[in-house]
Amino acid sequence: MIDAVYPPDLADAWAHVFGHAWHKDNKDFLQRLRKDPKYAITDVVNSGNPKHLVCSCATIIEYASSDNCEYGFVSLPALPPALQELSEEQLYLYANQDGMYGIFRCT
Repeated sequence: MIDAVYPPDLADAWAHVFGHAWHKDNKDFLQRLRKDPKYAITDVVNSGNPKHLVCSCATIIEYASSDNCEYGFVSLPALPPALQELSEEQLYLYANQDGMYGIFRCT
């Protein structure tokens, strides 16, 4: 049996953020996310842009801001070169699979 290390909604939120950041058209977001993930994610919520990431970023902030939460902002791992041409949706699915990096899904 696989036990979730991260709550499923938080793991899903990070998968959306990773998928967006890794997409070849979003290099500026990737750079901001690597430099200061808290600022980059907060900026998405405050600006409402990109619109499809607002809910995911809000979920991350909600967890990271909770006094009783052990979860915070994580470093974005490098995308394997063989996956550079995937769509944002495909990158999301890659980041959301069971056992991804050993941090979101399984113990």
